[in-house]
Amino acid sequence: MLLPAGLIWSYPKRDMEIQEREYRNVQQNLLLRLSKAAYIEPVIKEAMGRPHPESVILHPQQLYTFLSKSVSMLRKQGVTVQMPTRWTKEGRRRVGVRIKVDGWSEGSGSSLHETSKLGIDKLVQFEAEALLNESPLSYGELTELASSKSSLVLFRGEWIEIDAKEIRQVLKFMKRQETGEMSFRELMHLSADDGYELDGIPVDAIEAEGMLSLLLSGNGALISKPADAPVPSSLNGTLRPYQERGFRWLASMRQLGFGALLADDMGLGKTVQVISVLLEGLEQLAGPSLIVCPTSLLGNWQREFARFAPQMRVCVHHGSDRLHGEKFFEACQSHDIVLTTYQLTGRDAKEMREVSWSSIVLDEAQYIKNFGTKQAQSVMKLNSGHKIAMTGTPVENRLTELWSIFQFLNPGYLGSNASFRSRYTGNGERQNAELVKLRKLIAPFLLRRLKSDPDIRKDLPEKIELKSYCSLTTEQARLYQAVTDGLMERISSSEGIARKGIVLSSLTQLKQICDHPHLTGARRGAATSGERSGKLDRLFELLDLILDNKESALIFTQYVQMGDLLQEQLLARYGEKPFFLHGGVAKLDRDHMVHEYQEGAGSPLFVLSLKAGGVGLNLTRANHVIHYDRWWNPAVENQATDRVFRIGQQKNVEVHKLICQGTLEERIDELIERKRALSEQVVGSGEHWLTEMSNEELQNLIALQGWS
Repeated sequence: MLLPAGLIWSYPKRDMEIQEREYRNVQQNLLLRLSKAAYIEPVIKEAMGRPHPESVILHPQQLYTFLSKSVSMLRKQGVTVQMPTRWTKEGRRRVGVRIKVDGWSEGSGSSLHETSKLGIDKLVQFEAEALLNESPLSYGELTELASSKSSLVLFRGEWIEIDAKEIRQVLKFMKRQETGEMSFRELMHLSADDGYELDGIPVDAIEAEGMLSLLLSGNGALISKPADAPVPSSLNGTLRPYQERGFRWLASMRQLGFGALLADDMGLGKTVQVISVLLEGLEQLAGPSLIVCPTSLLGNWQREFARFAPQMRVCVHHGSDRLHGEKFFEACQSHDIVLTTYQLTGRDAKEMREVSWSSIVLDEAQYIKNFGTKQAQSVMKLNSGHKIAMTGTPVENRLTELWSIFQFLNPGYLGSNASFRSRYTGNGERQNAELVKLRKLIAPFLLRRLKSDPDIRKDLPEKIELKSYCSLTTEQARLYQAVTDGLMERISSSEGIARKGIVLSSLTQLKQICDHPHLTGARRGAATSGERSGKLDRLFELLDLILDNKESALIFTQYVQMGDLLQEQLLARYGEKPFFLHGGVAKLDRDHMVHEYQEGAGSPLFVLSLKAGGVGLNLTRANHVIHYDRWWNPAVENQATDRVFRIGQQKNVEVHKLICQGTLEERIDELIERKRALSEQVVGSGEHWLTEMSNEELQNLIALQGWS
């Protein structure tokens, strides 16, 4: 029961009866309670000088001190203090600004022809508005609050707590920069980071309309040329609906001056989308366009241009007889497209930099993932106002690869390499929050569609993944155990680089033993190859079924020696020698193999090196993919699978992964499955991540199980 003090002092009796309950000596008890409080708080002691203490008038600063400091002290001593609900809920009011973006500044260059600067450096106009707890403040109110000498002020009919120093800082900012300009890059960082400040002032909200609103919200994929803007009529083909949307997005990114990352899943037709946008710009942009790709894809690009844009003049800058000097420049000016490789951008860097390219396209852009290499640096220095990167795996192993790609597309957008690594490559909750911001930053400039998307899945057949487990032969088990024992003995007295070298070489031996003993130098012996390798025997079983059904298969291995052995054994078993595509195959021979196989000539089997044949090729004749040995990087293996599982495939695709039971192959496969969401970072490239394991972890990983 709460009663006013005035009522208690005016009550005629010593005891009070309220709702049939008697309270004795109420006035004396009130004095005792007030005396206890007065001992702690001087302002209450001052009120005790009156005969009937009932209230005390405080100046704002006194009240602020009482509420912010004295209340907690009183409560610790058992004195009940009632406070305004709004005070306890809202506390000190936060001051900041809201940025209203009006649009591109005049002269910032956002037309299709003004491509001397990339779009992230364009200026946008803005107006600033002061906010108090997200409520707008007029200039007069801001000035009035800034003049307060107390942290407790009467504002809009209520007492609130403020930080006058912060408000004066905002007032100073508003006087200096109520309207102004900033770069689009700074605007994007303001939008992505909730804690971002502009000249030391917290930015509480950003408002924009139209195209800028879509970019800030991360919906850059919705930005496209008007719906009635046609796909070039000169394109010799028809784009699927999602490909047409991709074309419009790429064209819009070019018009705005932004570098764009087309990261569609493998097999969804990134090449034809890029050809379409290059074809559209053929009459609008001066100078040739440069396409940089792995050597294995030069022929693929030539075929795609011949198919979809035969009118475009294509020059291949490759081989020992490639042009140099004035002849090279003349060739560039007389062609619409120059095709070259990543290696040659480094070797011919000076000549490449002297050409003003209308567009630069990087196919398999993860090739520039190592920013410090000469190859990547040479690509970064190429001169063009329009850039496109293509990859089905934009973050193959580490986030810093994404930084390298964006440094090519929009230099400086994600900051320096050192600041990026410091901010985004840590661990824990903080990193997760930062990654959310990173996704917002890159979203407008990245378009990624997956085969699993509903509007794309209907264009593709079903893909079925199967794991085929194999048993080691006695010979394989003996060799495996010997290498395992030797590895543990050697690393017990090694460390650093020496230890890593021992681990890597031993892991390679173990993988080769799982493939076939012959790879380790063991003599062939009297037994046939199938009897010496449980994995090869399992491969024959699979191929017998596949060929009986009149179907075709690709067989991937990472070892050239294994590929040679497979050619030999498949010829002996089925009477026809399959093609074997690897890094040592010349370009003309490579193109011949792909063409002949796709046209149905020769063996229905095709052996490929995982690295040389894992990207860019269209081999939809096959509907089976067999990973004979594992690369232990899902992104790399999926790229290889997508040589078959892509647009144009008319059958269900079966993916077979051969795994030797009881070996490191089985346990690493289990590790990948357990950590699939993080597998690209956990597993990394090849076996290098395994060198960081402790001796005990390594022992558990490689120990041969199921053999006695």
